[in-house]
Amino acid sequence: MPAWADGFEIADSTSAAFAAAMDLCADHGLQIWDALVLSVCTDCRCRILLSEGMHHGFTWRGVTVVNPYLPEAHPLLRAAVPSL
Repeated sequence: MPAWADGFEIADSTSAAFAAAMDLCADHGLQIWDALVLSVCTDCRCRILLSEGMHHGFTWRGVTVVNPYLPEAHPLLRAAVPSL
């Protein structure tokens, strides 16, 4: 296991998270794996999901998708990383 992996919690994708992901696919047109990541983020009480491939600014159950590569940093990202 890489050394950096010790600094992060591993979150399981449960059957409940998968069911919620299926709803996200049906309701919002997300791809299944994107939806599953977003669903697990909500289970872990994340506030920000960094992604350049998902819809920037989309918020679901308290998690906001933020593209970290945009020229103007999202306010949630600026709050989390004040040096931006």
